[in-house]
Amino acid sequence: MYGVLLDSIFEVMRGHFDAEEWAEIQRLTGHNCDAGVNESQSYTETLIPRLTSAAHQMTGISPDQVSSM
Repeated sequence: MYGVLLDSIFEVMRGHFDAEEWAEIQRLTGHNCDAGVNESQSYTETLIPRLTSAAHQMTGISPDQVSSM
Protein backbone atom coordinates (compact mmCIF):
# COMPACT_ATOMS: atom_id res chain seq x y z
CA MET A 1 0.00 0.00 0.00
CA TYR A 2 2.90 2.37 0.76
CA GLY A 3 4.09 1.89 -2.82
CA VAL A 4 0.77 3.14 -4.20
CA LEU A 5 1.05 6.24 -2.02
CA LEU A 6 4.64 6.81 -3.16
CA ASP A 7 3.67 6.43 -6.81
CA SER A 8 0.95 9.08 -6.37
CA ILE A 9 3.35 11.44 -4.62
CA PHE A 10 5.93 10.99 -7.38
CA GLU A 11 3.28 11.82 -9.99
CA VAL A 12 2.15 14.99 -8.18
CA MET A 13 5.71 16.17 -7.68
CA ARG A 14 6.66 15.46 -11.31
CA GLY A 15 3.71 17.61 -12.37
CA HIS A 16 4.59 20.44 -10.00
CA PHE A 17 8.35 20.77 -10.53
CA ASP A 18 10.18 21.24 -13.80
CA ALA A 19 12.44 18.45 -15.03
CA GLU A 20 15.61 20.02 -13.65
CA GLU A 21 14.12 20.57 -10.18
CA TRP A 22 12.67 17.06 -10.14
CA ALA A 23 16.03 15.54 -11.09
CA GLU A 24 17.73 17.47 -8.27
CA ILE A 25 15.06 16.43 -5.75
CA GLN A 26 15.66 12.80 -6.71
CA ARG A 27 19.41 13.27 -6.39
CA LEU A 28 19.03 14.80 -2.94
CA THR A 29 16.79 11.96 -1.74
CA GLY A 30 19.06 9.30 -3.21
CA HIS A 31 16.10 7.60 -4.86
CA ASN A 32 15.30 7.28 -8.57
CA CYS A 33 11.59 8.05 -8.39
CA ASP A 34 11.25 7.95 -12.18
CA ALA A 35 11.88 4.20 -12.07
CA GLY A 36 8.43 3.84 -10.56
CA VAL A 37 7.38 1.63 -7.69
CA ASN A 38 7.97 -2.10 -7.62
CA GLU A 39 5.17 -3.80 -5.68
CA SER A 40 7.49 -6.54 -4.44
CA GLN A 41 10.07 -4.11 -3.07
CA SER A 42 9.85 -2.55 0.37
CA TYR A 43 10.48 1.17 0.73
CA THR A 44 11.79 3.03 3.73
CA GLU A 45 9.28 5.17 5.56
CA THR A 46 11.77 8.03 5.45
CA LEU A 47 11.35 8.49 1.69
CA ILE A 48 8.36 10.85 1.92
CA PRO A 49 10.03 13.12 4.51
CA ARG A 50 13.22 13.08 2.40
CA LEU A 51 11.22 14.12 -0.68
CA THR A 52 9.58 16.93 1.29
CA SER A 53 12.91 18.10 2.66
CA ALA A 54 14.60 17.99 -0.74
CA ALA A 55 11.79 19.98 -2.37
CA HIS A 56 12.02 22.54 0.43
CA GLN A 57 15.80 22.72 0.07
CA MET A 58 15.56 23.15 -3.71
CA THR A 59 12.76 25.70 -3.90
CA GLY A 60 12.34 27.32 -0.49
CA ILE A 61 8.73 26.15 -0.38
CA SER A 62 7.89 25.33 3.23
CA PRO A 63 7.65 21.63 4.09
CA ASP A 64 3.95 22.15 4.95
CA GLN A 65 3.31 23.61 1.49
CA VAL A 66 5.17 20.76 -0.16
CA SER A 67 3.08 18.27 1.80
CA SER A 68 -0.10 20.05 0.70
CA MET A 69 0.56 19.74 -3.05
